[in-house]
Amino acid sequence: MKVLMISTDRKIFEPDSPVRRRMIEYGALFEQLHIIVFTQQSRGYAFTQIAENVWVYPTDSWMKLDYVYDALQVARHDLVIQGEFTPDIVSAQDPFEAGLVGWLIARRYKRKLQLQVHTDIYDPLFKSSLLNRLRLLIAAFLLPRAQCVRVVSARIKSEFLRRYPVLAGRIVVLPVYVDMEYYRTAKPTFDLHERYPQFSFIIMMASRLTPEKNYAVAVEAFAEVVKRYPRTGLVIVGSGPEESRIRRLAAERGVLSSIIFEGWQDDLLSYYKTANLFLHTSRYEGYGMVLVEAAAAGVPIVSSDVGVARQLAQARGDSFVCGPDDVACFVRQISDYIGNPERRAFSRLNQDNDLQGVIYESKESYLLAYREAMEACFALPKDASA
Repeated sequence: MKVLMISTDRKIFEPDSPVRRRMIEYGALFEQLHIIVFTQQSRGYAFTQIAENVWVYPTDSWMKLDYVYDALQVARHDLVIQGEFTPDIVSAQDPFEAGLVGWLIARRYKRKLQLQVHTDIYDPLFKSSLLNRLRLLIAAFLLPRAQCVRVVSARIKSEFLRRYPVLAGRIVVLPVYVDMEYYRTAKPTFDLHERYPQFSFIIMMASRLTPEKNYAVAVEAFAEVVKRYPRTGLVIVGSGPEESRIRRLAAERGVLSSIIFEGWQDDLLSYYKTANLFLHTSRYEGYGMVLVEAAAAGVPIVSSDVGVARQLAQARGDSFVCGPDDVACFVRQISDYIGNPERRAFSRLNQDNDLQGVIYESKESYLLAYREAMEACFALPKDASA
């Protein structure tokens, strides 16, 4: 089977990135894997072959509004050989712009379409921006028309079936793979407490610095915690457009000197292993891979009620989940972890129980499920869409 993916993840072009390694692993499942990635000319990305049977095509667009048109041109000029469209199935990373490209290509060349959904798009907070409200309109058009849909959690599947009964039998739940053994057993290469000895208790966060990650709530809660525990530090691993705003808010609340901005790091293991607490304040998530990584590494967690947070809390028997904007709850939970070493020890001891039923235990089983989902989609009858 030859597969075409439509992606927005530019890290595929970075030689040593985990994303590129994952695409190479996916390629090993199929005869050919072609990946069209939304990119802008200013970034200078070029067509590249990253494995014997895996090719990556940048749209090389002048501006973002050109992504859809340019992706269609790539398909037309690079993937049609002797009048025949090479891929057998089209898989789009999201049910929005990438999904629209996937649907247009699949429709034109009479191929099956798989939509992949990694975000809880029907969480009420998702539609807080105009762009996301427009994206929901695209999703409402595309989801019933896809031959199959891959989601990362049972919560998303349930909501999709409620809204689109036509998708019954066409949705598969396939969480993002996390190498649990690595996070359980690998040794850290540095210690945050040695790096930042001014802090006696270190909280870490890891994500892109974007509005939906809700860092304003994290800073507000942290400022209240520091009043009671002044030697507490917050280490933020990530980068993004909200960084300057977060810094301004931290300065206004008088805690900028207690917050460390590490920038983005590919390997988070040493942060998880040597922090005292992992904090996650996101407004919405489909899955929450960092939560799974943190649980596997054994670090205690305080999280908003997104993705798999509730499942992890129930498995751990520890109520560490707060509403996304409930600053008082975050303050209470963080303070209790700082003042209660027994609770922290309990959290670290129960990491294996946290993850049962949430993840695939082996990469082999995950990749097999990934291939089977694609094969099942390809085998569906042509009329398996609305």
